[in-house]
Amino acid sequence: MIEGLFTLGSSFAADGAIITSDLNFLRIFDNRRAGLINVGLINLKPGTDRYAVMQNHRYGSSR
Repeated sequence: MIEGLFTLGSSFAADGAIITSDLNFLRIFDNRRAGLINVGLINLKPGTDRYAVMQNHRYGSSR
């Protein structure tokens, strides 16, 4: 579920943060299982209505 915007701060044991694909995340943290998501990121093109995307994602698409 998309909840809104956030500011990326420190994480992963105090001082660092990582943004990576799901496959690389599982390679780096091999003790984690696929499907257990902590944070997801959707990159929108400039001018995209983020609220429309949130509504479409939350309630599904007719496409």
